[in-house]
This record gives sequence, structure tokens and C-alpha cells, in this order.
Amino acid sequence: MALHVPGQLVDIASGPQVCHGRGMIARKVISKGELILEDPPLIIINTRLSLKRFGDGVAFWKGEESKATRHVEQALQEASNIDRDVYRGLHVMDPNAGKTMRDIDIAKHNAYNFTWNKNVYLAVCQYVSRINHSCIPNSMAAGVRTKEGIVGSIRLVATKDILQNEEIFLEYQTEDQFWLQSAAVRMSELQQNWHFQCACPACHASTCQFYDNAFAHIRWLRAIASSALPDTELQLIQRINDLKILISMLLAFGFGDGRLSAA
Repeated sequence: MALHVPGQLVDIASGPQVCHGRGMIARKVISKGELILEDPPLIIINTRLSLKRFGDGVAFWKGEESKATRHVEQALQEASNIDRDVYRGLHVMDPNAGKTMRDIDIAKHNAYNFTWNKNVYLAVCQYVSRINHSCIPNSMAAGVRTKEGIVGSIRLVATKDILQNEEIFLEYQTEDQFWLQSAAVRMSELQQNWHFQCACPACHASTCQFYDNAFAHIRWLRAIASSALPDTELQLIQRINDLKILISMLLAFGFGDGRLSAA
């Protein structure tokens, strides 16, 4: 059964239409570069930490889980009753945990980081939080401040052409030490942090070798792109051709965020 997303190009569905649990599917054909939706936050968590101090977030979440800090609890207290109920209906890793730990877990596994007034904030949104992972995504999410002044909204943009009824995917990890690694490394990281086994084509046993080889080639091209400028005209022409190949590969695999602009 699908949940209609009012005024948008997508529905939230479960069952055979999606790869796992509940996911987002396209209601109509969506073109590459098209805005899929803009999702205002259910809650915004002020970590009260600079980007440098927040780091990878491990210390922050340990503080929340030990109750040394209560930033998630405070954010939920400030939310409306409706938004709080919707938030608590999002996926939780351990549904048998106590209420406080469930609340923290939802934020830990669904929040998007953004920096505002020099502090790191975490936003949890209703619809973007339903999107399943793929190592070769067809969309990207970016935090925005809307014209209404809503900080922490997530803008979801297609990075590939998406067919009607096709599932929409995001990457859950985009750091360099993760996204171009082998299928074995990526699957281990996803299992450890999100407790699921990725079944996207880049991880499936029958096709992962092709993607492992392609990602290794992207790593090589990125290293070339960041090296010193060539000395000769012929070398410069080759460098430009290498960059063109890098950009085309990033586009083909749905990597349409800062990694593409960096190329």
C-alpha cells in the first residue's frame, strides 16, 4: 500500500515495489536534475558543537545514549504533537528498546547534518527518511533554507532519469573512505551502522566485480585530477580527456553532488 505524498512526484510504498521495508517510488517519469521534493524537518537538533568538534558524530551520539546530553529529547519537546508522532513512526533499529533510546536511534540513523551559525544541526524529515540506500543512487539530498525561512529542509534532486514506479535511492555514506571502496568494505560498513545487507547491483555477487573495477578506475582518475598540472601540451590534452571520463563516470553512477563539482 502506498502513502501519497501531497503535491509531489513520489509515493511512499512497501512490498514488492521497494527493495526493503518502506521506500520511495516515482509516481511519474522524473528527469535528471529535476527537483523531486522539498521536505521540511520534523525536528531540528542543535548539537551545540562546531563542525570540528562534532567530527564523525560518534562522541555526540554516545553522549545522547548515556544521557550526558539530551539534545534529541529537547528537540522533540519543541516539536508539535503531529510532527512528534510522525517522527516516532520512522524506522527504528530496535523497536523493543525504551522510548528514549528509540527516539535517539531514529535521529541517529535518519538525520542529515548541516551547519548554521557555526554549529552542527541535525534535521530529520518525514519523506526523505523513508528512502532506501544504493551504492549507485539515482538522487541526491541537500540541506536548504527555504524562502519561508525554514532551516533544515532537505531538497531531493534526481541524479539520473527515473522511470515511473521506479524506486528512488540515496547513498547513506558519501565519505571518501566509503563510497568508492570494494563491495565487501561497503557492505561491512552498512551492516555495522545500519544493520542491513545491501543488494544493489554494485554489491550483488553477480555484478559487484564490474562496479569494483569501475570504482577503482574512478579513484585513479580522481588522483590524477588532483595531481600537479602537466608540463606539456600533449599531457594537458590527456589530462582533459581523463577529466571528461571521470565526469561521465560520476554522472553514470548517480554521483551528482559535490564530488561531481570537484571534478
